[in-house]
Amino acid sequence: MWDTDSGQLIHQLKGHRNYVMAVAFSPDGNGQKILSGSVDNTLRLWDTDSGQLIHTLEGHTDDVTVIAFSPDGQKILSGSVDNTLRLWDTDSGQLIHQLKGHTNYVTAIAFSPDGQKILSGSVDKTLRLWDTDSGQLFHTIRGHTNDVTAIAFSPDGQKILSGSVDKTLRLWRGVNWQEWLKEGCNQLQFHPDLVKHDKAAEACLKYAGWDDQAKAEFGERQSLSRE
Repeated sequence: MWDTDSGQLIHQLKGHRNYVMAVAFSPDGNGQKILSGSVDNTLRLWDTDSGQLIHTLEGHTDDVTVIAFSPDGQKILSGSVDNTLRLWDTDSGQLIHQLKGHTNYVTAIAFSPDGQKILSGSVDKTLRLWDTDSGQLFHTIRGHTNDVTAIAFSPDGQKILSGSVDKTLRLWRGVNWQEWLKEGCNQLQFHPDLVKHDKAAEACLKYAGWDDQAKAEFGERQSLSRE
């Protein structure tokens, strides 16, 4: 870490066992924490003032390629060559969710401006939109013909921008994830696998707009599936 005005070295942060792929400051006032991701399969969280290691976040089974803090700094997101994203609690360093779905390694990640959604891009040519609270997949966005390399939300969170090895950028309009989720939940409402999948069921009960009777009947099917 370097001082911007003088160019002098402030701290040398040692601990990773292989080269570092990604770094970020936490979004609080003066960047009180530093996050790093490495080819050693770990993330490390450091104290900015002292340079001391706070947490080593272990769980990925291959290179950590991309990292991000949530807008409020309370969560950490990582993507890896192991095809997964992982969501972590900043304070404890504990894993919250493992997001599975991509079929090739993850190249780009982003939180929505309100922190409620997660976006990922991959060598599998897709973008995927996830619910932060439940870890449930909202939608798979297809159209690129080669690796997705860069992604971003618009400031209002209503549009998604992506860039690819196919030499194009694509702007995706009308990112109404609740409508996508509602449609999927309604299609799968009576499917036996939905009631058995706690995270998916939680997202449907929270966002799908079912009335009290539909929620009660779904709850009964959940109970029967656990007997």
